[in-house]
Amino acid sequence: MNVMSDEKAHQEIVNSCLRLLNGGIDFVEGCREVIALRNRLGLEADSSFLPFVGVVSETDDYPNKVSREHFNS
Repeated sequence: MNVMSDEKAHQEIVNSCLRLLNGGIDFVEGCREVIALRNRLGLEADSSFLPFVGVVSETDDYPNKVSREHFNS
C-alpha cells in the first residue's frame, strides 16, 4: 500500500470515530468500519483498537445495515 492510501485510511479511521461520537453512524457498523480500516493498514497488533475488536467480535452474528433493510420492522 502506498503512503497516500495509508494517510487516507488513517483519516477515514478518524472520520469514522467522529461519526461514532456524534451519532452519525450506527454504533456496530461504525466499529466494523474502524476494524476494516485497521486491517487494511496492518495495525492488528495495535491495542488502541481493542474496544472496537470487542464490539465487532461480540456482534459478528448481527446482520449488516444493508441486510437489516429487508427485515420486517
